[in-house]
Amino acid sequence: MQNNYASCIPKWCVSSLVILLVLSFSFEVNAQSLIRPGKSDFFFRNSGTVNQYNYILWTPLVKGGAGVFYNADGVTPARMYLGGYIRPLRDIQGKGEIIVGGHIETQNLAKVSEFQIEYRSRLGISGGGGFVAREFGPDVAWAKLSYRGKFGDNWKYTTTLQAQYIDVGTDSKVYPGGYLAIYNPKYRIAGGYEGEQWRMQVGYIGEKSDKFLRPAFEVLYVDNTVGSQLGGPRFLFVNATLRYWFGFLSNPASLGRAMGPTGLEYGNPLGYLTPGTWNRRLNPWELGTAVDFRLVHLAFAKENFRGKAELLFFPVELARRSTPSQWDNVFLGTYLAYASVPGFDVDAMPGVMAGYYQKFPKIHLGVQAEYDIDNNLPTFSVGVLHWFKPKK
Repeated sequence: MQNNYASCIPKWCVSSLVILLVLSFSFEVNAQSLIRPGKSDFFFRNSGTVNQYNYILWTPLVKGGAGVFYNADGVTPARMYLGGYIRPLRDIQGKGEIIVGGHIETQNLAKVSEFQIEYRSRLGISGGGGFVAREFGPDVAWAKLSYRGKFGDNWKYTTTLQAQYIDVGTDSKVYPGGYLAIYNPKYRIAGGYEGEQWRMQVGYIGEKSDKFLRPAFEVLYVDNTVGSQLGGPRFLFVNATLRYWFGFLSNPASLGRAMGPTGLEYGNPLGYLTPGTWNRRLNPWELGTAVDFRLVHLAFAKENFRGKAELLFFPVELARRSTPSQWDNVFLGTYLAYASVPGFDVDAMPGVMAGYYQKFPKIHLGVQAEYDIDNNLPTFSVGVLHWFKPKK
């Protein structure tokens, strides 16, 4: 039964992709004011026997998607997820804004669901909350108040006070907490605490120095060991590019990571079910061009950690730096995956990568191949983005 179930997943994903891409072009024709700017995003990744399919529809009114991880052995249960956010008061003047979101995930036959809601007044004051319901594991509920304001020359800030309830039976607790983010078009700093974790982020977006380079970076640190109920690793996430374009490292996207799962930042809405969500983490080759770098490091306990460092570059683009060429979009790179457990030496697993990222007028196409040298394991990824650009 599971073999039949697993074998139908690729067919379902491919047929769904065709339908969703057709709908995305239909939306572009029939609902201009509701979807611009926005995108329709399909991503596929094969890593050995594990396949991932992911689809996103990302617009000013609705952001949502669905996806699945499944093991080609036909035995391991598939991990499926779907969800999204909607702003029902979009384009209604003088009414403020309501953001409503929900997610559901099934993994190992267990279901997890999440709900969030927030109202934002025209005065900058916001209020909301949400919950996470698990079949196995602690439930979570929270409420919060936020304020968004401006000061000085192009500086903005967001501050949040919240209370979070962790339901673990007789040892259930309510944690106070809050976050603060201060940023302008160039600099960003944010951080906060919510009882079960604290996080800190710094970011920088440079100016174009010679009509070619525009460096940008972000450093995010999350400590999930401060609480006693949910648990989790210490997490270090570093991203950088020498030629930034709007997207993963922009303020709207970075603030979603900075404000945590209760932040409800519509520019990059994250939840407790991440990474079991459609809002996928973009690949290093989607950060920018010229040179891209990423480091992911997770520390679970003393001498128990794992991570991956990736470095890639666009050699033809770096050499030319002027007249565009289709070969500018070829990238090459290398990576080092590593892991350690107590009592053993660090296991280092080097690899190489290559790919092509082409930006057509409305379609972005990316293809990447990786090769794990030690384990003789190839990985293949492909991404297709259809952009809904604003009308001129």
